[in-house]
Parts: sequence; structure tokens; C-alpha cells
Amino acid sequence: GGVAIRQSTRTTLVLSGVGFSVRRPDSRLIGSAGYRATGAVNYRTTNRTTIGASYQYLNFEFARAYGGSELHGPILSIAHRLSRNVDLSLAGGVLLARTFGTQEVTLSPEVAALLGRATGVEAFTRNDLLPQIFASAGYALERSRFTASFMTGVTPGNGVLLTSQRRAGMLGYSFTGIRKLSLGASARYSQTLSKSIAADTLSNFSVGGGMNYAITRWVNISSQLDYRTFRSGGIPGREGFAFSLGLLVSPARIPLSIW
Repeated sequence: GGVAIRQSTRTTLVLSGVGFSVRRPDSRLIGSAGYRATGAVNYRTTNRTTIGASYQYLNFEFARAYGGSELHGPILSIAHRLSRNVDLSLAGGVLLARTFGTQEVTLSPEVAALLGRATGVEAFTRNDLLPQIFASAGYALERSRFTASFMTGVTPGNGVLLTSQRRAGMLGYSFTGIRKLSLGASARYSQTLSKSIAADTLSNFSVGGGMNYAITRWVNISSQLDYRTFRSGGIPGREGFAFSLGLLVSPARIPLSIW
């Protein structure tokens, strides 16, 4: 939920909040819950350029595991329209992250001899300074749009990794030249590195396509089909297909763009 308040023809204040909860049926996977609160101010310097500053606070907690994260920090942004068809946006900042949890450690020979085991579990608290970068470029025609983006951000993990830093890049194309129908294609690559437990980097590549179809003026049916590959130090490689289907509500007069 959020609200945008236009203070003047040039200045806008934005307040928003996001909450989430993920529960996983497999007891070996770790669920998560958390929230994010953001306050921002945007100022339009010219009819083509807008600058902004925001501050965000995030909190992650994990079910079935002792652990959590508290993160907060500022972000500065600029959006500029180079021409009628080309637009650019860039945002950057840092997050101060305080993470706590447990990790497996190797016991000293003396303690291992007493306990009869070579490893143990210890609690930890770790402080990190994590960069936040968001960059995108778009080229728009009357009925189509090309998009390229890159981001470095923080995620609550995927059920195996907990609080993680994620780097991702995307290339996408969307076409809205068919009545009631829009089509899109994209390719993505990402790397996820855990910031709470010692773990290998997880790499993911996907390529696929999607469509939106306007059932009524307000309701769209949306679908996406992707081919995905996953790699990490502990897993030589996994691959497969993913399909999603859902409904979108929007008052747009033309089919929603995929990207």
C-alpha cells in the first residue's frame, strides 16, 4: 500500500509499505516473513528530468530457523527522457544490514574429543554495508518497447539461502499492436549470494515469453512461460520450465505491456 502527495507542480512525496509471508510445505526449506517501509521525495527539475531521494527500512524473519535481518539506508535517483522514444533511469544507495543467525563451525580437536563430533553450531551477528543499484533504459515506439535493466539489491532468500544480495540483468521486448492482446519476450541472468550463512553463489538464467489478453476493460489474463537453468558450487546444474497464469486488474485502455 502507498500514497503519493503532490506538494506542487514539481514536488511529490511518496509513502509506501510492503508486507509478505512465505510458507513452504517441505520441512527442509525455510519460510520467511517481513516488511519494508519507504519514504521518498521526487522533484521535477525540467519537463524531461526528475530527481529523487528516499529512505527505506526492511525487516526479515525466518520460520524454522533462528535468524533474521534488519536493514535501512538512503537511495538517490534520477530519471531523464533523452528524446520522445528514449528514457533512462538510475538509482543508487547503500543499506546498513544487521543479520543474526546460526552457522556450522569446525570444533577444536579437544572439544571434538569431548563431544564425540567434529562440528557444532554457533550463533552470530554480522554487520554489512550493501550497495543498492538500479539502472534501466527504454526505447519506446507507438506499439512496442525495448527495455534493458540492471539491479543490485537485497532479498529474503529462497528457502535455502536466507538474507541475500542479488545482482540481476534483464533484456525485454513488448508488443501491443494487436487488439486486446500484448506479447513479450525476455532474457534474464542473476546471481544470489547469501549474507547470513556461508553458502555458494546461486546463478540463474532464464529466457521466455508471455502474453496479456484483455477479457474486459478492467480485467486482463496474464501468462508467462520460461526456460530456466540453475547453478551453484554444490549443484552442478538444474534446468526446467516454469509456467504462470493469473489475472490483472487495470483501467488501461490498451492491453498491458509485458515490460
